[in-house]
Amino acid sequence: MTDPNQFDAWLTKLAGIGGALVSLRFIQGSWPERLTMALGGSLVSLYSTPWAAVKTGLPEGLCGFLLGLFGMAVCAKLWEAIQLTPIAEMWKGFIEWALSRFKR
Repeated sequence: MTDPNQFDAWLTKLAGIGGALVSLRFIQGSWPERLTMALGGSLVSLYSTPWAAVKTGLPEGLCGFLLGLFGMAVCAKLWEAIQLTPIAEMWKGFIEWALSRFKR
């Protein structure tokens, strides 16, 4: 026979994955990008649900679902920020700053 507490723990984990899958509908991008963001939302939910549930007082299932749903949106925005970051200009600015500091 299965332990009901173990079954509840699995349902709680699946709630985060479900939230990430629901948010797939609202995220733009190719299928690989969207699946990667869904995986990111699921991982955000998996690792942060216990902490967030204690801090907010929400049940773990609801908290996991919400973190999966919005965790994917956070992953999507981080991906956009990474793609739009002008790396060459940042390095150029850092090198100029470092050279000006050490020339004194």
